[in-house]
Amino acid sequence: MAVVISKDGTRIGFDREGQGPPLVLVDGARRPKSHRLGAGSVVAGTVRADGADHTLEPGWLATAGVAWLALSETARRPFLSASAMLGYLAAHTRLDDNGPDIPWRAADVRVGVTVGKTFRFARPYVAARAFGGPVSWHFGGQSMTGTDSHHYQLGAGIALDLPAYFDLSVEAAPLGEQGLAAGLGYRF
Repeated sequence: MAVVISKDGTRIGFDREGQGPPLVLVDGARRPKSHRLGAGSVVAGTVRADGADHTLEPGWLATAGVAWLALSETARRPFLSASAMLGYLAAHTRLDDNGPDIPWRAADVRVGVTVGKTFRFARPYVAARAFGGPVSWHFGGQSMTGTDSHHYQLGAGIALDLPAYFDLSVEAAPLGEQGLAAGLGYRF
């Protein structure tokens, strides 16, 4: 997530790395409709305010949503999936090692489409998502509310079927909201 908060001419940029839910329940590429729950953590990030980098401390992330198989896969045609998700992130920032922990909260709603193809146990895919939501932070003695600097994400990934109904997925999103996510899922 990249965020810009502007209040009284103060611009704050935020870059989050290593984010994403490591546990996603249910795979939407094979079912007409699936409900999704996720929980995870933010590993690292930076919040830039007034030319200073504030370290984003590890925090937690929760997601819930639904995915629809809009177009079933055939021998020649890829699958097309659509999704709608809600997410909430809670973490803290710190200007330096001795500085105070300052709460950082973000919520968003995102919609997306995924196109991919199944090759035995592997499903490579490309994804496009649009989103938005508030981010709140306490900076310079004032509470601030802002939003994302990018309201889209473009990426690609792969989901692998593992034994015992488990899935493993890895995704990189280099355009828009940049991120790298890995997930372990269980199919009911």
